Amino acid sequence: MRKIDAKLGLTIAAATVLASAGAATDVATRLWYSGAEPETPGGVLIAQSSESTAGGITLRALSATFSGTETVLNFRATDEAGNLIDLVVPDGAFTGDGFRPIPPQGFQRFDDGSFIVELPPVIHPGSVVVEFGEVRVHEGRDRVAGRWTLPLVGPSETEFGDVMRVEELQVGTVDVEGEKVTLTGRRSTSRTIIEYDPPLTLRELALPTITVDGKTLLSLGSRTGPSTVGVAFPGTAFGRPVTVFLGPFATPGEPPDAMVLAVGDALDDAAKGTDVALTASQVISGPSGLVLAVNSHEEDLGMSIGRSSDPRPSGRVDVLEFTLRGNWHPTDPIVTETTILADPKTTTPALYDAHGRQLFRIHAVINYSKDWKGNIGEGQTRVAFWLQDDIDVARMTVVLGPPSRVLNGPWSVTLDAP
Repeated sequence: MRKIDAKLGLTIAAATVLASAGAATDVATRLWYSGAEPETPGGVLIAQSSESTAGGITLRALSATFSGTETVLNFRATDEAGNLIDLVVPDGAFTGDGFRPIPPQGFQRFDDGSFIVELPPVIHPGSVVVEFGEVRVHEGRDRVAGRWTLPLVGPSETEFGDVMRVEELQVGTVDVEGEKVTLTGRRSTSRTIIEYDPPLTLRELALPTITVDGKTLLSLGSRTGPSTVGVAFPGTAFGRPVTVFLGPFATPGEPPDAMVLAVGDALDDAAKGTDVALTASQVISGPSGLVLAVNSHEEDLGMSIGRSSDPRPSGRVDVLEFTLRGNWHPTDPIVTETTILADPKTTTPALYDAHGRQLFRIHAVINYSKDWKGNIGEGQTRVAFWLQDDIDVARMTVVLGPPSRVLNGPWSVTLDAP
């Protein structure tokens, strides 16, 4: 197997989709592997051959990679006819014998039809047992309960100590725009993992990079906890210091005045589904140049998941979409006894019709630009609202809230080896 290509590009786009209250969360955490085929990120790779069948689905272990920070199992799933099938192993479905008591960290499908699930490190040499009590098929929607038990061949007793070695790096701190950020790190034979609490007042726009012995490494992926971000990098040499580079971040700027726009006139000038720019005369008041285009079209939003009284739209609905200059992340909701948590009507960007009725915001997609040097800068935002039949688009008021101002940095700190 080839090594994982760690050369991932900087994340310069973010999407915010406000889902139904009470909706089910993703059934599994996704790993950020850059390849389309399963590859070992380091550690010791051992071929496997066990298989288990339940509920008409057979899981067959192909290989497993062992190290002191994770166990990565590569497997395939087939139906009763032997055809490859797509599935997801949801969080909470794993139990096992011989693993550390921490939950699995993610799941990924590859183009060859196989999957990897990232399991905890093993705690002893020799055989261990993986067991799944549930899988999800049909794009993760349908639950299949069962008991899939896969014995695995683990590292031998003679190699176990070297394979499972973990080195804790010394703690480091760095000041980011007046906020103290504490970083910790550890490395195994497969990965270098950096953990930190990002600044509360800033929005992180890209994952950190690290430099070891003059070589810069990009992340393999990240996991976000309640307050801590963990970022995995390729394995690095034991005993060597690791320099971590944070940034870019974004900070809220001053919100502009509300804009009153003759949206109806603009839409009269364009076919449905076509972006149309506003003329100077169609910006009745407020700053000009922030709204780059408007667009009226249909979107299929699927079925709303939540309470029967949930006001969120579903099915095919009319949508009014604005393309904005700059980056306008939805603000935190105003939560009271009568509002719904994360209700788009309590956050900006917000849109009101000619009679002061507020439209329901469906989604916001925020894209940042990047220059040839890799510096991240201002981009564009597309915000879509539910255009119900009784909405008067003749005069519409747009309230954007605070813009996102980019702070490129970088901010660096070196974590020394013990």
